[in-house]
Amino acid sequence: MSISTDSPPLTAADAHARIRALEADIAGVVVGQPHLIRRLVTALFSAIPFTSSGGGQAVGCGHVLLEGVPVWRRR
Repeated sequence: MSISTDSPPLTAADAHARIRALEADIAGVVVGQPHLIRRLVTALFSAIPFTSSGGGQAVGCGHVLLEGVPVWRRR
């Protein structure tokens, strides 16, 4: 998947709104663990020093290990 660089950069308010929407979507499945959801989203988008894109920039690796009792809501 390639990322288009033609679109203008997000404002802080736009980025915040998108992250909140993502967290709300995840909260529909992972119930009652807002702290875990925030950490999950943070980990997914964090730049990992030893992982790099083709351009040499540090990028998130997209891997997260979740531990604990599973609490899933049925849809």
